[in-house]
Amino acid sequence: MIFGSNINEGGLFALGAYLSPVVSADNYTIFLNQNFGAAANLVAKQYPLTLPQFTTPGKAGSPASPAFEAISAIITDAQFTCPLYQAMLKAEAINMPVYTYLNKHVPHCPWQASPPPAALPLIGATHTSEIPLVFGNGVNQPLISGNGSCNFTAAETTISETLIAAWTSMAVSGNPNVGGWVQWSNSSSQGFVIGANATSVGAIDYSFCQFWDMINADYLSFTNLSSTNGTSGSGGGGSGSGTKSGSEKGAEMGLGGLTMAVGIVISVLISWLTKSIDLLWAISNTEMHFFQRDSSSNLDFRVFCYLFHHSIGDEKALNEDDDCVRSLAVLWEKLETLWVEVYITSFLRF
Repeated sequence: MIFGSNINEGGLFALGAYLSPVVSADNYTIFLNQNFGAAANLVAKQYPLTLPQFTTPGKAGSPASPAFEAISAIITDAQFTCPLYQAMLKAEAINMPVYTYLNKHVPHCPWQASPPPAALPLIGATHTSEIPLVFGNGVNQPLISGNGSCNFTAAETTISETLIAAWTSMAVSGNPNVGGWVQWSNSSSQGFVIGANATSVGAIDYSFCQFWDMINADYLSFTNLSSTNGTSGSGGGGSGSGTKSGSEKGAEMGLGGLTMAVGIVISVLISWLTKSIDLLWAISNTEMHFFQRDSSSNLDFRVFCYLFHHSIGDEKALNEDDDCVRSLAVLWEKLETLWVEVYITSFLRF
Protein backbone atom coordinates (compact mmCIF):
# COMPACT_ATOMS: atom_id res chain seq x y z
CA MET A 1 0.00 0.00 0.00
CA ILE A 2 1.06 3.60 -0.60
CA PHE A 3 0.57 6.02 2.29
CA GLY A 4 1.44 9.66 1.85
CA SER A 5 0.76 13.16 3.03
CA ASN A 6 1.49 16.79 2.30
CA ILE A 7 3.85 18.70 4.55
CA ASN A 8 1.24 21.41 5.22
CA GLU A 9 -2.08 19.56 5.01
CA GLY A 10 -3.59 21.95 7.54
CA GLY A 11 -2.85 25.16 5.66
CA LEU A 12 -5.98 24.84 3.55
CA PHE A 13 -8.18 24.28 6.61
CA ALA A 14 -6.60 27.09 8.62
CA LEU A 15 -7.15 29.54 5.78
CA GLY A 16 -10.72 28.32 5.35
CA ALA A 17 -11.41 28.70 9.07
CA TYR A 18 -9.94 32.17 9.58
CA LEU A 19 -10.13 33.56 6.01
CA SER A 20 -6.80 35.27 6.63
CA PRO A 21 -3.18 34.25 7.24
CA VAL A 22 -3.11 36.68 10.17
CA VAL A 23 -4.38 34.92 13.29
CA SER A 24 -3.96 36.36 16.78
CA ALA A 25 -2.35 34.63 19.74
CA ASP A 26 -5.71 34.85 21.53
CA ASN A 27 -7.36 32.94 18.69
CA TYR A 28 -4.62 30.33 18.96
CA THR A 29 -5.45 29.84 22.65
CA ILE A 30 -9.15 29.51 21.81
CA PHE A 31 -8.31 27.01 19.12
CA LEU A 32 -6.29 24.88 21.54
CA ASN A 33 -8.94 24.96 24.28
CA GLN A 34 -11.79 24.12 21.95
CA ASN A 35 -9.99 21.23 20.30
CA PHE A 36 -7.86 19.71 23.05
CA GLY A 37 -9.53 20.62 26.33
CA ALA A 38 -7.43 19.43 29.28
CA ALA A 39 -4.51 18.73 26.93
CA ALA A 40 -4.45 22.29 25.53
CA ASN A 41 -1.48 23.40 27.66
CA LEU A 42 0.56 20.38 26.62
CA VAL A 43 -0.14 21.05 22.96
CA ALA A 44 0.77 24.73 23.45
CA LYS A 45 4.11 23.71 24.96
CA GLN A 46 4.80 21.32 22.10
CA TYR A 47 3.83 23.95 19.52
CA PRO A 48 4.85 27.31 21.03
CA LEU A 49 4.40 30.35 18.82
CA THR A 50 8.10 31.09 19.25
CA LEU A 51 9.22 28.06 17.23
CA PRO A 52 11.45 29.16 14.32
CA GLN A 53 9.25 27.29 11.86
CA PHE A 54 6.34 29.50 12.91
CA THR A 55 8.20 32.81 13.15
CA THR A 56 10.30 32.24 10.03
CA PRO A 57 8.19 30.02 7.79
CA GLY A 58 10.69 30.24 4.94
CA LYS A 59 8.42 32.22 2.66
CA ALA A 60 9.95 35.54 1.74
CA GLY A 61 7.60 38.36 2.64
CA SER A 62 4.94 35.97 3.97
CA PRO A 63 2.29 37.78 6.03
CA ALA A 64 1.32 34.53 7.78
CA SER A 65 1.30 34.99 11.55
CA PRO A 66 2.94 32.48 13.93
CA ALA A 67 -0.51 31.45 15.15
CA PHE A 68 -1.64 30.67 11.60
CA GLU A 69 1.48 28.58 11.02
CA ALA A 70 1.03 26.76 14.34
CA ILE A 71 -2.62 25.95 13.70
CA SER A 72 -1.74 24.67 10.23
CA ALA A 73 0.98 22.49 11.73
CA ILE A 74 -1.22 21.00 14.44
CA ILE A 75 -3.94 20.09 11.94
CA THR A 76 -1.29 18.51 9.75
CA ASP A 77 0.26 16.42 12.50
CA ALA A 78 -2.74 15.48 14.63
CA GLN A 79 -5.32 14.99 11.91
CA PHE A 80 -3.29 13.70 8.98
CA THR A 81 0.35 12.68 9.39
CA CYS A 82 0.19 10.80 12.69
CA PRO A 83 -3.01 8.83 11.97
CA LEU A 84 -1.34 7.94 8.66
CA TYR A 85 1.74 6.78 10.58
CA GLN A 86 -0.43 4.61 12.83
CA ALA A 87 -1.92 2.95 9.74
CA MET A 88 1.57 2.32 8.35
CA LEU A 89 2.65 0.66 11.61
CA LYS A 90 -0.42 -1.56 11.58
CA ALA A 91 0.23 -2.56 7.97
CA GLU A 92 3.89 -3.32 8.69
CA ALA A 93 2.86 -5.38 11.73
CA ILE A 94 0.93 -7.79 9.50
CA ASN A 95 3.75 -7.91 6.92
CA MET A 96 1.93 -5.81 4.36
CA PRO A 97 4.39 -3.97 2.05
CA VAL A 98 4.24 -0.26 2.80
CA TYR A 99 5.47 2.64 0.68
CA THR A 100 5.27 6.24 1.81
CA TYR A 101 5.70 9.67 0.31
CA LEU A 102 5.89 13.23 1.57
CA ASN A 103 4.84 16.04 -0.71
CA LYS A 104 6.72 19.32 -0.21
CA HIS A 105 5.93 20.78 -3.62
CA VAL A 106 4.13 24.12 -3.61
CA PRO A 107 1.93 24.13 -6.74
CA HIS A 108 2.43 26.74 -9.42
CA CYS A 109 -1.27 26.68 -10.30
CA PRO A 110 -4.45 26.62 -8.23
CA TRP A 111 -5.98 23.16 -8.60
CA GLN A 112 -9.50 24.22 -7.65
CA ALA A 113 -11.58 27.37 -7.81
CA SER A 114 -10.41 28.35 -4.32
CA PRO A 115 -8.03 29.29 -2.77
CA PRO A 116 -6.89 32.09 -5.09
CA PRO A 117 -3.40 31.97 -6.65
CA ALA A 118 -2.11 34.56 -4.19
CA ALA A 119 -2.80 32.16 -1.32
CA LEU A 120 -0.70 29.30 -2.70
CA PRO A 121 2.61 30.44 -1.13
CA LEU A 122 0.84 30.84 2.22
CA ILE A 123 -0.67 27.36 2.42
CA GLY A 124 2.14 25.61 0.53
CA ALA A 125 1.99 21.87 -0.12
CA THR A 126 -1.44 21.50 1.40
CA HIS A 127 -4.36 19.08 1.40
CA THR A 128 -5.17 17.68 -2.10
CA SER A 129 -2.49 19.82 -3.79
CA GLU A 130 -0.65 16.74 -5.10
CA ILE A 131 -3.68 15.30 -6.89
CA PRO A 132 -3.16 17.12 -10.24
CA LEU A 133 0.42 15.76 -10.26
CA VAL A 134 -0.85 12.20 -9.82
CA PHE A 135 -3.51 12.60 -12.51
CA GLY A 136 -1.30 14.56 -14.90
CA ASN A 137 -3.80 17.39 -15.21
CA GLY A 138 -1.34 20.16 -15.90
CA VAL A 139 -3.14 22.18 -18.56
CA ASN A 140 -5.78 24.87 -18.05
CA GLN A 141 -5.92 24.68 -14.28
CA PRO A 142 -8.01 24.93 -12.24
CA LEU A 143 -10.01 22.32 -14.13
CA ILE A 144 -13.02 22.52 -11.83
CA SER A 145 -13.72 26.07 -12.93
CA GLY A 146 -13.74 24.97 -16.56
CA ASN A 147 -11.82 27.99 -17.83
CA GLY A 148 -8.45 27.87 -16.12
CA SER A 149 -5.41 29.28 -17.89
CA CYS A 150 -2.54 28.08 -15.71
CA ASN A 151 -0.25 25.23 -16.81
CA PHE A 152 2.37 23.02 -15.15
CA THR A 153 5.95 24.24 -15.15
CA ALA A 154 8.51 22.01 -16.87
CA ALA A 155 9.58 20.68 -13.46
CA GLU A 156 5.98 19.89 -12.49
CA THR A 157 5.48 18.01 -15.75
CA THR A 158 8.51 15.85 -14.94
CA ILE A 159 7.32 15.26 -11.38
CA SER A 160 3.87 14.35 -12.65
CA GLU A 161 5.24 11.85 -15.16
CA THR A 162 7.25 10.22 -12.38
CA LEU A 163 4.23 9.91 -10.09
CA ILE A 164 1.99 8.53 -12.83
CA ALA A 165 4.65 5.91 -13.59
CA ALA A 166 4.87 5.04 -9.88
CA TRP A 167 1.12 4.73 -9.40
CA THR A 168 0.77 2.64 -12.56
CA SER A 169 3.62 0.36 -11.49
CA MET A 170 1.96 -0.05 -8.09
CA ALA A 171 -1.32 -1.07 -9.73
CA VAL A 172 0.41 -3.59 -11.99
CA SER A 173 3.04 -5.10 -9.69
CA GLY A 174 2.37 -3.91 -6.13
CA ASN A 175 5.61 -1.92 -6.20
CA PRO A 176 5.90 1.77 -7.24
CA ASN A 177 9.41 0.99 -8.53
CA VAL A 178 10.51 4.44 -9.73
CA GLY A 179 13.40 6.67 -8.75
CA GLY A 180 14.71 4.25 -6.15
CA TRP A 181 11.47 4.32 -4.09
CA VAL A 182 12.01 1.62 -1.47
CA GLN A 183 9.65 -0.21 0.84
CA TRP A 184 9.10 1.64 4.11
CA SER A 185 10.10 0.26 7.50
CA ASN A 186 9.78 1.96 10.86
CA SER A 187 13.49 1.46 11.55
CA SER A 188 14.78 3.42 8.57
CA SER A 189 11.63 5.37 7.57
CA GLN A 190 12.76 5.83 3.97
CA GLY A 191 10.23 7.26 1.57
CA PHE A 192 9.64 9.20 -1.63
CA VAL A 193 9.95 12.97 -1.31
CA ILE A 194 8.24 15.26 -3.81
CA GLY A 195 10.32 18.41 -3.71
CA ALA A 196 10.24 21.85 -5.27
CA ASN A 197 11.58 20.79 -8.64
CA ALA A 198 12.25 17.06 -8.47
CA THR A 199 11.61 13.83 -6.58
CA SER A 200 14.07 12.00 -4.38
CA VAL A 201 14.34 9.22 -1.79
CA GLY A 202 15.11 10.09 1.81
CA ALA A 203 14.17 9.72 5.46
CA ILE A 204 10.67 10.90 6.41
CA ASP A 205 10.36 11.88 10.06
CA TYR A 206 7.44 10.63 12.13
CA SER A 207 9.12 10.92 15.53
CA PHE A 208 6.81 13.77 16.63
CA CYS A 209 3.90 11.31 16.47
CA GLN A 210 4.99 9.95 19.84
CA PHE A 211 3.64 13.16 21.34
CA TRP A 212 0.25 12.66 19.70
CA ASP A 213 0.25 9.02 20.82
CA MET A 214 0.59 10.28 24.38
CA ILE A 215 -2.21 12.81 23.93
CA ASN A 216 -4.46 10.16 22.44
CA ALA A 217 -3.67 7.54 25.10
CA ASP A 218 -3.63 9.74 28.21
CA TYR A 219 -6.35 12.25 27.37
CA LEU A 220 -8.51 10.61 24.75
CA SER A 221 -8.26 6.95 25.80
CA PHE A 222 -6.84 5.82 22.45
CA THR A 223 -4.27 3.03 22.10
CA ASN A 224 -1.25 3.30 19.82
CA LEU A 225 1.47 1.36 18.07
CA SER A 226 4.05 4.12 17.77
CA SER A 227 7.05 3.09 19.79
CA THR A 228 10.23 4.54 18.35
CA ASN A 229 10.81 6.06 14.94
CA GLY A 230 14.21 5.54 13.41
CA THR A 231 14.52 9.21 12.48
CA SER A 232 14.81 12.23 14.70
CA GLY A 233 13.11 15.61 14.68
CA SER A 234 10.40 17.74 16.20
CA GLY A 235 6.78 18.11 15.20
CA GLY A 236 5.00 20.99 13.62
CA GLY A 237 1.53 21.34 12.17
CA GLY A 238 -2.05 22.24 13.52
CA SER A 239 -5.63 23.55 13.82
CA GLY A 240 -8.84 23.72 15.86
CA SER A 241 -11.40 25.75 17.99
CA GLY A 242 -13.91 25.44 21.20
CA THR A 243 -13.99 24.20 24.94
CA LYS A 244 -15.25 20.71 25.71
CA SER A 245 -15.40 18.23 28.57
CA GLY A 246 -13.11 15.21 28.54
CA SER A 247 -15.81 12.89 27.21
CA GLU A 248 -16.86 15.37 24.53
CA LYS A 249 -13.26 15.89 23.52
CA GLY A 250 -12.66 12.16 23.30
CA ALA A 251 -15.68 11.78 21.05
CA GLU A 252 -14.59 14.72 18.91
CA MET A 253 -11.06 13.48 18.35
CA GLY A 254 -12.37 9.93 18.03
CA LEU A 255 -14.39 11.13 15.06
CA GLY A 256 -11.19 12.50 13.61
CA GLY A 257 -9.65 9.04 13.93
CA LEU A 258 -12.73 7.53 12.29
CA THR A 259 -12.35 10.04 9.47
CA MET A 260 -8.83 8.82 8.81
CA ALA A 261 -9.84 5.16 9.04
CA VAL A 262 -12.67 5.65 6.54
CA GLY A 263 -10.37 7.73 4.38
CA ILE A 264 -7.74 4.99 4.30
CA VAL A 265 -10.32 2.39 3.25
CA ILE A 266 -11.66 4.65 0.52
CA SER A 267 -8.14 5.55 -0.57
CA VAL A 268 -7.35 1.88 -1.12
CA LEU A 269 -10.36 1.55 -3.43
CA ILE A 270 -9.72 4.83 -5.20
CA SER A 271 -6.04 4.00 -5.65
CA TRP A 272 -6.91 0.90 -7.66
CA LEU A 273 -8.75 3.16 -10.09
CA THR A 274 -6.46 6.16 -10.18
CA LYS A 275 -3.17 4.27 -10.26
CA SER A 276 -4.31 2.58 -13.47
CA ILE A 277 -4.48 5.81 -15.43
CA ASP A 278 -1.97 4.74 -18.10
CA LEU A 279 -3.72 1.42 -18.57
CA LEU A 280 -7.03 3.23 -18.82
CA TRP A 281 -5.67 5.33 -21.66
CA ALA A 282 -4.33 2.25 -23.41
CA ILE A 283 -7.49 0.20 -23.03
CA SER A 284 -10.13 2.82 -23.70
CA ASN A 285 -8.49 5.82 -25.41
CA THR A 286 -10.91 7.82 -23.31
CA GLU A 287 -9.81 11.16 -21.88
CA MET A 288 -9.85 11.37 -18.08
CA HIS A 289 -10.28 14.66 -16.25
CA PHE A 290 -9.53 15.59 -12.69
CA PHE A 291 -12.31 14.27 -10.43
CA GLN A 292 -14.42 13.16 -13.37
CA ARG A 293 -15.78 9.68 -14.04
CA ASP A 294 -17.66 8.25 -17.01
CA SER A 295 -20.81 7.43 -15.04
CA SER A 296 -22.79 6.47 -18.15
CA SER A 297 -20.54 3.53 -19.01
CA ASN A 298 -18.79 3.01 -15.65
CA LEU A 299 -15.60 2.74 -17.68
CA ASP A 300 -13.19 3.05 -14.76
CA PHE A 301 -15.07 0.33 -12.87
CA ARG A 302 -14.76 -1.92 -15.92
CA VAL A 303 -11.01 -1.31 -15.99
CA PHE A 304 -10.83 -2.13 -12.25
CA CYS A 305 -12.71 -5.39 -12.82
CA TYR A 306 -10.54 -6.19 -15.83
CA LEU A 307 -7.36 -5.66 -13.79
CA PHE A 308 -8.75 -7.74 -10.94
CA HIS A 309 -9.56 -10.69 -13.17
CA HIS A 310 -6.21 -10.32 -14.92
CA SER A 311 -4.36 -10.35 -11.58
CA ILE A 312 -5.92 -13.70 -10.61
CA GLY A 313 -5.42 -15.21 -14.05
CA ASP A 314 -9.07 -15.01 -15.10
CA GLU A 315 -8.85 -13.40 -18.52
CA LYS A 316 -12.28 -11.82 -18.85
CA ALA A 317 -13.05 -9.39 -21.64
CA LEU A 318 -13.23 -5.73 -20.71
CA ASN A 319 -17.01 -5.48 -21.14
CA GLU A 320 -17.91 -8.94 -19.85
CA ASP A 321 -18.23 -8.71 -16.05
CA ASP A 322 -21.36 -6.58 -15.51
CA ASP A 323 -21.93 -7.96 -12.00
CA CYS A 324 -18.54 -6.69 -10.86
CA VAL A 325 -19.19 -3.26 -12.40
CA ARG A 326 -22.65 -2.93 -10.84
CA SER A 327 -21.35 -3.94 -7.40
CA LEU A 328 -18.53 -1.42 -7.58
CA ALA A 329 -20.87 1.35 -8.68
CA VAL A 330 -23.18 0.75 -5.72
CA LEU A 331 -20.25 0.51 -3.29
CA TRP A 332 -18.73 3.71 -4.68
CA GLU A 333 -21.94 5.67 -4.15
CA LYS A 334 -22.28 4.43 -0.57
CA LEU A 335 -18.65 5.21 0.24
CA GLU A 336 -18.89 8.67 -1.30
CA THR A 337 -21.94 9.44 0.84
CA LEU A 338 -20.32 8.09 4.02
CA TRP A 339 -17.06 9.89 3.37
CA VAL A 340 -18.73 13.23 2.80
CA GLU A 341 -20.82 12.89 5.97
CA VAL A 342 -17.87 11.91 8.19
CA TYR A 343 -15.50 14.40 6.58
CA ILE A 344 -17.84 17.35 6.99
CA THR A 345 -18.84 16.40 10.53
CA SER A 346 -15.21 16.10 11.64
CA PHE A 347 -13.45 18.91 9.82
CA LEU A 348 -16.08 21.57 10.34
CA ARG A 349 -14.88 21.44 13.95
CA PHE A 350 -11.75 23.16 12.75
